[in-house]
Amino acid sequence: MAVSLSPALAECPFCGCREFAIRLQVSGVIREIYRFDGQVADNSGMWDSAQTRQQDKHAYCRDCERPIGQVVGQ
Repeated sequence: MAVSLSPALAECPFCGCREFAIRLQVSGVIREIYRFDGQVADNSGMWDSAQTRQQDKHAYCRDCERPIGQVVGQ
């Protein structure tokens, strides 16, 4: 899933971070798998059955968490 921003940015204009986040609302049931020795097993598919919905149209800087634009193309 490709996500882009309006305005198009290469980094956060406030702190220079090169990553951003969008807020999702998550629902469903997940399973965490363990081995019989008590160690955590491979849980790479843990979130496969969860449903997500974009909470709003804003994108937020990963580091400073300030709103930096609106999500487009999703």
